[in-house]
Amino acid sequence: MSDEYLLTQLGKLNFEITPSALEIFKNSHIPTDDLIRDILKSGTTENRLITVKTAINILLTSRKVDVISREIALELKEKITYVEVPRRLNRTFLILKRLNDPVQAGNIAQITHRKKETEKKYLEQLFKLNYINKKEEKGKILYMLK
Repeated sequence: MSDEYLLTQLGKLNFEITPSALEIFKNSHIPTDDLIRDILKSGTTENRLITVKTAINILLTSRKVDVISREIALELKEKITYVEVPRRLNRTFLILKRLNDPVQAGNIAQITHRKKETEKKYLEQLFKLNYINKKEEKGKILYMLK
Protein backbone atom coordinates (compact mmCIF):
# COMPACT_ATOMS: atom_id res chain seq x y z
CA MET A 1 0.00 0.00 0.00
CA SER A 2 1.30 3.44 -0.91
CA ASP A 3 1.25 6.13 1.78
CA GLU A 4 0.72 8.81 -0.86
CA TYR A 5 -2.26 7.04 -2.40
CA LEU A 6 -3.97 6.57 0.97
CA LEU A 7 -3.25 10.18 1.96
CA THR A 8 -4.59 11.40 -1.39
CA GLN A 9 -7.77 9.34 -1.05
CA LEU A 10 -8.31 10.50 2.54
CA GLY A 11 -7.63 14.11 1.49
CA LYS A 12 -10.31 13.88 -1.19
CA LEU A 13 -12.75 12.82 1.55
CA ASN A 14 -11.55 15.62 3.90
CA PHE A 15 -10.05 13.19 6.42
CA GLU A 16 -6.87 13.78 8.40
CA ILE A 17 -4.75 10.95 9.78
CA THR A 18 -2.05 10.91 12.44
CA PRO A 19 1.35 9.47 11.44
CA SER A 20 0.93 6.58 13.90
CA ALA A 21 -2.50 5.70 12.50
CA LEU A 22 -1.05 5.78 8.98
CA GLU A 23 1.65 3.34 10.10
CA ILE A 24 -0.99 1.00 11.53
CA PHE A 25 -2.88 1.00 8.24
CA LYS A 26 0.33 0.49 6.29
CA ASN A 27 1.25 -2.56 8.38
CA SER A 28 -2.23 -4.07 8.07
CA HIS A 29 -1.62 -5.14 4.45
CA ILE A 30 -5.26 -4.39 3.67
CA PRO A 31 -5.73 -2.85 0.21
CA THR A 32 -6.21 0.92 0.30
CA ASP A 33 -9.62 0.83 -1.38
CA ASP A 34 -10.84 -1.65 1.25
CA LEU A 35 -9.47 0.59 4.01
CA ILE A 36 -11.25 3.63 2.58
CA ARG A 37 -14.51 1.67 2.43
CA ASP A 38 -14.02 0.50 6.04
CA ILE A 39 -13.23 4.05 7.19
CA LEU A 40 -16.43 5.34 5.61
CA LYS A 41 -18.44 2.49 7.19
CA SER A 42 -16.88 3.02 10.63
CA GLY A 43 -18.78 6.20 11.43
CA THR A 44 -15.66 8.35 11.92
CA THR A 45 -17.13 10.93 9.58
CA GLU A 46 -18.00 13.33 12.42
CA ASN A 47 -14.58 14.61 13.47
CA ARG A 48 -12.69 13.63 10.29
CA LEU A 49 -9.52 12.77 12.28
CA ILE A 50 -8.20 9.22 12.28
CA THR A 51 -6.15 8.51 15.40
CA VAL A 52 -4.40 5.32 16.53
CA LYS A 53 -7.48 4.27 18.48
CA THR A 54 -9.74 4.90 15.49
CA ALA A 55 -7.39 3.01 13.15
CA ILE A 56 -7.29 -0.04 15.42
CA ASN A 57 -11.08 -0.01 15.81
CA ILE A 58 -11.48 0.20 12.03
CA LEU A 59 -9.15 -2.76 11.57
CA LEU A 60 -10.98 -4.78 14.22
CA THR A 61 -14.29 -4.27 12.46
CA SER A 62 -12.93 -4.74 8.93
CA ARG A 63 -14.12 -7.66 6.81
CA LYS A 64 -10.46 -8.49 6.16
CA VAL A 65 -9.78 -8.93 9.88
CA ASP A 66 -11.54 -12.29 9.82
CA VAL A 67 -8.15 -13.82 8.97
CA ILE A 68 -6.52 -12.32 12.09
CA SER A 69 -6.45 -14.77 14.93
CA ARG A 70 -8.41 -14.18 18.13
CA GLU A 71 -5.13 -13.80 20.02
CA ILE A 72 -3.99 -10.89 17.85
CA ALA A 73 -7.38 -9.21 18.16
CA LEU A 74 -7.14 -9.44 21.96
CA GLU A 75 -3.63 -7.99 21.85
CA LEU A 76 -4.91 -5.05 19.80
CA LYS A 77 -7.68 -4.45 22.32
CA GLU A 78 -5.12 -4.45 25.14
CA LYS A 79 -3.09 -1.86 23.27
CA ILE A 80 -6.18 0.26 22.83
CA THR A 81 -6.72 0.14 26.60
CA TYR A 82 -3.08 1.12 27.20
CA VAL A 83 -3.43 4.04 24.79
CA GLU A 84 -6.63 5.19 26.50
CA VAL A 85 -5.23 5.12 30.06
CA PRO A 86 -4.12 8.62 31.08
CA ARG A 87 -0.35 8.94 30.80
CA ARG A 88 0.31 9.52 34.50
CA LEU A 89 -1.50 6.27 35.31
CA ASN A 90 0.28 4.08 32.74
CA ARG A 91 3.01 2.77 35.02
CA THR A 92 0.55 1.80 37.75
CA PHE A 93 -1.77 0.16 35.19
CA LEU A 94 1.05 -1.83 33.54
CA ILE A 95 2.41 -3.08 36.86
CA LEU A 96 -1.06 -4.19 37.94
CA LYS A 97 -1.42 -5.94 34.61
CA ARG A 98 1.91 -7.77 34.96
CA LEU A 99 1.24 -8.86 38.53
CA ASN A 100 -2.07 -10.36 37.41
CA ASP A 101 -3.16 -10.88 41.05
CA PRO A 102 -5.14 -8.71 43.45
CA VAL A 103 -2.70 -6.38 45.22
CA GLN A 104 -2.70 -3.51 47.68
CA ALA A 105 -1.54 0.00 46.87
CA GLY A 106 1.52 -0.56 49.07
CA ASN A 107 2.68 -3.50 46.92
CA ILE A 108 2.62 -1.36 43.78
CA ALA A 109 4.30 1.52 45.64
CA GLN A 110 7.23 -0.78 46.48
CA ILE A 111 7.69 -1.52 42.77
CA THR A 112 7.24 2.04 41.48
CA HIS A 113 9.18 3.66 44.34
CA ARG A 114 6.35 6.13 44.81
CA LYS A 115 4.46 6.88 47.99
CA LYS A 116 1.68 4.50 48.96
CA GLU A 117 -0.77 7.43 49.04
CA THR A 118 0.18 8.36 45.48
CA GLU A 119 -0.40 4.81 44.22
CA LYS A 120 -3.67 4.59 46.13
CA LYS A 121 -4.80 7.83 44.45
CA TYR A 122 -3.78 6.49 41.01
CA LEU A 123 -5.51 3.15 41.63
CA GLU A 124 -8.68 4.94 42.70
CA GLN A 125 -8.56 7.00 39.49
CA LEU A 126 -8.14 3.82 37.42
CA PHE A 127 -11.09 2.32 39.32
CA LYS A 128 -13.28 5.39 38.72
CA LEU A 129 -12.34 5.30 35.02
CA ASN A 130 -13.50 1.65 35.01
CA TYR A 131 -10.14 0.10 34.03
CA ILE A 132 -9.74 -1.99 37.18
CA ASN A 133 -11.79 -3.57 39.97
CA LYS A 134 -11.33 -3.33 43.70
CA LYS A 135 -12.56 -5.40 46.59
CA GLU A 136 -12.23 -5.31 50.33
CA GLU A 137 -10.95 -8.45 51.98
CA LYS A 138 -10.20 -8.70 55.72
CA GLY A 139 -10.05 -4.91 56.02
CA LYS A 140 -7.61 -4.56 53.11
CA ILE A 141 -8.45 -2.96 49.76
CA LEU A 142 -7.24 -5.07 46.85
CA TYR A 143 -7.02 -3.88 43.25
CA MET A 144 -7.10 -6.11 40.16
CA LEU A 145 -7.63 -5.94 36.42
CA LYS A 146 -11.14 -6.39 35.05
